[in-house]
Amino acid sequence: MDLLGPPTLISIRSATGTIPYRLYCSSRLAPPQPEWLTDGDNYGGDFECLLTDAKPGTLAKRATLLNYDPQDKSPYHFNLGSFSWNELLGINCWNNPEWGDDRTFYLRGMRLRIHVVALRVELYKDKKEGQTYPIIRRATVNITAQPDKNANTELARPPTQPEPKACMVSGMW
Repeated sequence: MDLLGPPTLISIRSATGTIPYRLYCSSRLAPPQPEWLTDGDNYGGDFECLLTDAKPGTLAKRATLLNYDPQDKSPYHFNLGSFSWNELLGINCWNNPEWGDDRTFYLRGMRLRIHVVALRVELYKDKKEGQTYPIIRRATVNITAQPDKNANTELARPPTQPEPKACMVSGMW
């Protein structure tokens, strides 16, 4: 996935072939998303996926079903599909089953797994900040969705442990 391009769209098909869900993946540095997808908000993570049950072009009730807080409809607050640089590359977060590079979500009768298997990092010239810094430019990701009769929540099942504090990344926080 090119994280500086438009959102990558992954359709999730049901056993009957219909497409009840769509996964949109991008980053905070990508061009603004369509208004109907995020209601004007941008992605918040260095790599982030939003799961929606809305058809493209139709305003979704919430920008992502991976948000486990039913009161918050923001696409980036409480979004378990948002991966930060530290969570993807951090020494303490890499193998964390809820906050690392390999996450499984349970909701609406399915088990959805997003596993980041490779990243391409490059220098980014931020014109607004007037700085150059490393960013995750591309992500290679394995995504699977399978039926799960025990996944009975409307939104993603809340995590069992809090998000870890910043992880050490090659001497940077």
